[in-house]
Amino acid sequence: FAAGRREDAAGDALARAQVTEHEVAGLFALTQEYARYAEPRAAQQWRLRHGAIAAALADNRLDDARSPALVELRDVTRALPMLFARLEQLPAGNDEFTQRRKEALLDQLLTNTQAMSDFAYQWIQDSVAQRRAAEAQFRWIALAAPCVMLLMLLASGLVVLRRVLLPMRRLDLAAAAIRRGDMSFRLDNTAHDEFGDLSRQFDAMTAALIASDAQRDRSEQQLRDITDNLPAMVSYVDPAHRYLFANAKHREWLGREPAAMVGRLVAEVQDEDVYAAMKLRLDQALAGERVQWARTVLRDGVVRHLLVEYIPDAGADGRVRGCYALTMDITERRVAELEIARSEQRMTALTNAIPAMVGYFDMQQTCQYANDAGLRSLGVDRSRVPGIAMREALGETVYAQHEPYVREVLQGRRARLEGKVAFAG
Repeated sequence: FAAGRREDAAGDALARAQVTEHEVAGLFALTQEYARYAEPRAAQQWRLRHGAIAAALADNRLDDARSPALVELRDVTRALPMLFARLEQLPAGNDEFTQRRKEALLDQLLTNTQAMSDFAYQWIQDSVAQRRAAEAQFRWIALAAPCVMLLMLLASGLVVLRRVLLPMRRLDLAAAAIRRGDMSFRLDNTAHDEFGDLSRQFDAMTAALIASDAQRDRSEQQLRDITDNLPAMVSYVDPAHRYLFANAKHREWLGREPAAMVGRLVAEVQDEDVYAAMKLRLDQALAGERVQWARTVLRDGVVRHLLVEYIPDAGADGRVRGCYALTMDITERRVAELEIARSEQRMTALTNAIPAMVGYFDMQQTCQYANDAGLRSLGVDRSRVPGIAMREALGETVYAQHEPYVREVLQGRRARLEGKVAFAG
């Protein structure tokens, strides 16, 4: 592109030089015509032609021509108007002195004009030489550029092969080894470039994966050791109702090896009626709801009570990935609860049979229990127990008698009072 620009510039300079030479020839003829006839028309045409030549030479685009003849031509062109003006200013007389002055000025003017023609010719020669040099350079570049580009392409290919393709091939082999589970593959690239940094990061990642796998194995073993020693069946179920984990307690209750349960559907492991009861609650847990429910089973001829809890496992994005299932044997607790309920029932029956008002109040003087005699005597509905305050139940008058003793008993001392109160008139 640069060589082409230089060739174009040389061609343009050549054309301008040829035009200038033609204009200088016309200027020379006008100078002779004016010297012979001294007509104003010839002077006017001389100035117009000289102005055209000066304007053409003043073009800044000619500065790239780098021709000494152009510089000289410009200097001579700038000097001509002053000589021509002096020639015009000579008086019209025919005396010898005036004639000599006119001849001297005319001779100098013609000499300078002839010099302009010579410089224009030399400018043409310089432009022709520059154009030929630019053409030769253009041809040389046109021939050399493909060769240089081919060499650059070959060098680039060699660089790409050594710096990119071979390291990428080793990276591909390393990735394939990782996919096969071979964590011992190392790139061992010591180059201080992008692939060297990537290779070292890959080796570091592989080492980190090994450490992570070891840590995961230790964590899984710790988790299994903990869950296997819990007095409960612990398992993990995915959204497809498939076991992904089961602790050793399942062996005791279901007679199945925990490892054999992993990967199998719940419907394949549990009995049909048990899975039917589990399915709805599993779906609730997998929808994000924590579920707790109880069921009974017959084991070794004994009815056992089980408490089952499903805990959703939700990711950071809120999507449920599965659920944890905890099943605990609460038979002893259930028996104790039933015994407590029976004891409370007997206590209630006993207090209701006493012909006296019996009540229990907490530290805030809120009634938690009252027998039938107390509720009936005070006119309090049973639906308000627990919850009604002592002041409201007794009324202001009776509560005023009781209040000092209530404060005393709430401080841990037994208190007793006797008094009278109006009742039914």
